[in-house]
Parts: sequence; structure tokens; C-alpha cells
Amino acid sequence: MVSVEQAAWRQMRAGLRTIPYVEHIAMVGGDFDVLLLVRTPDNATLRDVVLERIQAVEGVRSTRTWLIFEETTGPGAVTFGLTPS
Repeated sequence: MVSVEQAAWRQMRAGLRTIPYVEHIAMVGGDFDVLLLVRTPDNATLRDVVLERIQAVEGVRSTRTWLIFEETTGPGAVTFGLTPS
């Protein structure tokens, strides 16, 4: 999760797109401004991506890192009146 300077979204998004291991970038509402999905092969690489690369992007004010220990997928979006196949 990333907090950004108000007018920095477009420029910051461009910078984040160049960082290896960043798989997903989403602007969100709430306590944070941007949600990133970063997948790295090890903790040393994660440290480098977060502390050296993401925090160096102009417009980034702060970051918070959460680790995913297990994940699964669901059926995705369901249209009203239709059942997922």
C-alpha cells in the first residue's frame, strides 16, 4: 500500500510501471492511495523493490508492506441473473 502526493498519480504510475516484480497497480480510496501487488523470489529482492525502487519514485510519500502467505481465486465477476460457468 502506498500513500502519494495528491497531484502525482499519473507521473507516479508511469514510474511504478517500470519496476521489476510489480504485477498490479491500482488507485484506491481509503487510508492509502495505491495498492501494488509485488511478487519477488525472496525477501532480499522484496526489500530492494520496496525500499530502493518504490520509495524512490517521485510522489511516493510512504509505503506499507503486507505479506501474502496463501491465496486462491474465486469465480470472478458475476452478472446479475446469470450463473458462473
